[in-house]
Amino acid sequence: MSWQGAGPFAVLIDEGRGGKAVVQAGREIVVPIARISGSRFAVIVTDARKSNLRIVFELRKVAPEAPNEVKARDNQGELGAVWLASQQNGAWQFEAVSRLRALPHDKVTAELISALEKGWQPK
Repeated sequence: MSWQGAGPFAVLIDEGRGGKAVVQAGREIVVPIARISGSRFAVIVTDARKSNLRIVFELRKVAPEAPNEVKARDNQGELGAVWLASQQNGAWQFEAVSRLRALPHDKVTAELISALEKGWQPK
């Protein structure tokens, strides 16, 4: 997960039990999914100007499966990842980016990752 703003940043992964934010200079974190105990959590980022960003996540065991017409046209997985990013009003964008990062890196994959990270939501 990455963001913009003026650092340093206070980052808190909130599972509803409070906790202490970690202060860091970087604009990126890796959420330790294996250590999340519940199915819902929030990432709260506060920048040096005290502006807050709070994003709520819900963990699910299985992602939606692409329809056969998408699978039939998919090359290395790019089309399936873009389809996944378009599902449930963008709820699967993080998973889609994760899948794209696992593919061989080329210009198309890099551009898709960049677009999704900047908030592009396929329709």
